[in-house]
Amino acid sequence: MVLNIKTNIGGHGVVGLIKGKILIRKTVALRADIDALPIQETNTIDYKSKIDGKCMPVGTMFTLPVY
Repeated sequence: MVLNIKTNIGGHGVVGLIKGKILIRKTVALRADIDALPIQETNTIDYKSKIDGKCMPVGTMFTLPVY
């Protein structure tokens, strides 16, 4: 397996490409948002932001298209 990492994509992004040993001609793309918004979260849930003035109100998004 080979892992190729590129940083500074669009100024802040990271792309990792994993290549296996077997060519199956399929690609799976994963996307995750890792930035927070400057919003004070007022929820009382256990998984709320631990940093005052920052939160991820829509959660982390993953997409899994297979080509």
